[in-house]
Amino acid sequence: MNPLFTVCRGAVRRALGVVAAVFSLLAFVAPDLSAALQPGQWSVERARAWGEKQPWLVGCNYLPATAINDVEMWQSTTFDPATIERELCW
Repeated sequence: MNPLFTVCRGAVRRALGVVAAVFSLLAFVAPDLSAALQPGQWSVERARAWGEKQPWLVGCNYLPATAINDVEMWQSTTFDPATIERELCW
């Protein structure tokens, strides 16, 4: 599989995990939040049920040794797929 796709897919899954965690926190802090929902907005129960159906989130925070930050990692002049492939295989 293309390492770029794997990295991007991992980032999306982590973001969805954060959303699910926020919904869980809101349910704990403000259990009556469902009363203030806007039309079309999910209830806390619906969001929790959706999150429980999702597969286990996996991923990592990764920067190759040749990049100083995540912006440089994706620049056309400094993008280094050989280093990314080698380091992710370690």
